[in-house]
Amino acid sequence: MHTYNTALRVMRSHKIYIIIYLVFLSIMMIGMCQQMASSYATKVGNTFTPDKPMVSVIDRDTTDQRWKHSLEQALGSMATIVEIQDTDESLQQAVASNYTDLLVIVPHGFTDQFLDAITNNTELPNVETVTSYTSATGALTTMDVNSFFTQTALAAQAQRDSDALVSAATAAPFNTAELNKAMKQAVDLMTSESAHPPIRVAQQTRTEQVSQDDAALLTFGMCVKFGLYPMMSACAVLSAVMMLAFSKREVRMRLYLGPHRQWTLTLQQWIACIVLGFICTAAYVLLSMGMILVNGMHIGSLFNAAAGHGVHFIGAILALAMFAIVGVSFGAMMAAFNMPETFCNGLANIFGLIIMFTSGVAIPLSMTPSYMIAIGKALPGWWTCAAIDNALGIDTATATHWSNYASSLALVTAFAVLFLCISLVAAHLRASKPSVAQASATQLAM
Repeated sequence: MHTYNTALRVMRSHKIYIIIYLVFLSIMMIGMCQQMASSYATKVGNTFTPDKPMVSVIDRDTTDQRWKHSLEQALGSMATIVEIQDTDESLQQAVASNYTDLLVIVPHGFTDQFLDAITNNTELPNVETVTSYTSATGALTTMDVNSFFTQTALAAQAQRDSDALVSAATAAPFNTAELNKAMKQAVDLMTSESAHPPIRVAQQTRTEQVSQDDAALLTFGMCVKFGLYPMMSACAVLSAVMMLAFSKREVRMRLYLGPHRQWTLTLQQWIACIVLGFICTAAYVLLSMGMILVNGMHIGSLFNAAAGHGVHFIGAILALAMFAIVGVSFGAMMAAFNMPETFCNGLANIFGLIIMFTSGVAIPLSMTPSYMIAIGKALPGWWTCAAIDNALGIDTATATHWSNYASSLALVTAFAVLFLCISLVAAHLRASKPSVAQASATQLAM
């Protein structure tokens, strides 16, 4: 087993690839799926509660602050009122520091302009508003502010129309008493429950079956599928680098002159690559189980014998392990064509990214274009995800389907065999060339 041990030492010597592909890329993938995993563990209610914007009102027109109090009462159920002093420094700091999402300033003479507008039935005057540059909620709340003034004008007109007065009296200008009464009616209307009913969220299948077992299976399956890209890159690159080291002319000549059969040396290299694939599989299984623990779910849900989850768990691991073998075969194929190490890195990453974006891992299948789905079905990543889904009964599979699982796993195995056959043919063609099999003659110095 000397060749086997040497192959493992060659792969261990390339620590930079292990750090990049098995550590950094894994951390990035786990970070991407953390938000989705936390949503599986959180029970979703049936009422949507939006965030309330921060609103400040400055009244420079009236001494009794009638506009300020009325606006704050009208917006109280829709926003959080923030008090700000009416000084230039305070206002500038509030806007610059994003202390408030919407600043409403009622200018001097606004009451007189408002009374004239509703008396003459002309356009209402505008207040000064300043919205936050980091939030759109302030701009949306501006519409509620304008709605308050519109409701006030309509309430005042309705009072005048409902009064049984002579036409001469109705033509008189509106006074502040009528305005105060109209403002109170507008506040009552905007704060009524019928004006802002709660938003009901339709219950989906996933939120209705929020059992711990289902949440654990969803989290495990999602995290495992996010590991396809790092596993493909790590297995392919490390396998290619190791086999390139053994395919150097000096090393091959020493191996050919040794007492061992060539097929036993190749077999030991392949055993080392398969061990690498199993190590990557075990690492991602442990990471996925760690995500279950981090999000407060029970790890025992994966092995629930009563629900048969133990068999489902083993089936998902088997599909992931077979994908690791595909990565090893792909690396062996690159090494068989004697590709440079830098080229192997680039090709493995491109192949892994294509798998990630066409197999429904990074982009939901409902948002994936049809041509990308067609490309994904021609690659092993799609069928690996399909095998995992059918084993666990998640995502694209509504329940566990072992027949679909077997067919998907068979296609993943076919990709591994395909890459292996291509690498063996390429290696045989290279070995049959005399320029490669024979060492150059040694020139003695005279």
